[in-house]
Amino acid sequence: TPQTEPWPELTRRQRDVLALISQGRSNKLIADALTMSESTVKAHVKQIIKRLNVANRTQAALVATGRAVFAPHHRAINGAVEPVAAGD
Repeated sequence: TPQTEPWPELTRRQRDVLALISQGRSNKLIADALTMSESTVKAHVKQIIKRLNVANRTQAALVATGRAVFAPHHRAINGAVEPVAAGD
């Protein structure tokens, strides 16, 4: 059976950026490592935050490393943070 990519809601490039965010790298270092502009990195970071439904890059890094702690009304499912319906 083929392995499922983590965070299927992210593009391959966004997953590359997320991996470097989780290592604590700045946008400049990420841009240099992936040979892209800082503005492209910023656009990827913005989409990562939106698609993972987190508030900032630190929370995205915590999700990526599996160390995220969420409010009781959220849970991590397959690398994404999702709201929990009442009664779940």
